[in-house]
Amino acid sequence: MTIPRNISTIRILLLVAAIFLAVYSQAHARTPAYVPEDLVPWKEWVLHGKEEQLSCIPMYNDAGQVLCAWPGRLNLNLTDSGGDV
Repeated sequence: MTIPRNISTIRILLLVAAIFLAVYSQAHARTPAYVPEDLVPWKEWVLHGKEEQLSCIPMYNDAGQVLCAWPGRLNLNLTDSGGDV
């Protein structure tokens, strides 16, 4: 009797985790900042060495330490008829 209850509990926890990750990833999505046309040629020079800061978020209590939220490499196999992860 406890095995079905444990399986349903695990399914609920997985669903809650999936919803949390979907909301969390959308909350931290960044839109590119507006750069005036006169400054566009300087953009690459200004951002040199700041790649980690652009792709990761700073820790709440230490802005010098960054946290990359993506857990690993994403491999996609895509074709004209569809794809899979």
